[in-house]
Amino acid sequence: MRKRRVFRLKEPWPPISRDPVDLLLLDGAKALYRDVLALLEGRLRPGVLVIADNADHSPEYLAYVRAPGSGFLSFPFAGDVDVSLKVG
Repeated sequence: MRKRRVFRLKEPWPPISRDPVDLLLLDGAKALYRDVLALLEGRLRPGVLVIADNADHSPEYLAYVRAPGSGFLSFPFAGDVDVSLKVG
């Protein structure tokens, strides 16, 4: 029988650079796609591409980037990859 491990974040994330983001590739914990976008969204300039792999597994993310007025133009690409363009 496998042991279950619980990891807790003891320290806040290290400071993230305040530089603008030119390209955002989301390929990791699908449940965090929306949170990662929220963390970085203020640093995305118009014209930036956000590429989300396996986006179908992150319905909250897809609902946000595809919502009217979100500031993104989003469309499915190959398979379950979603490509969003920051427009505003």
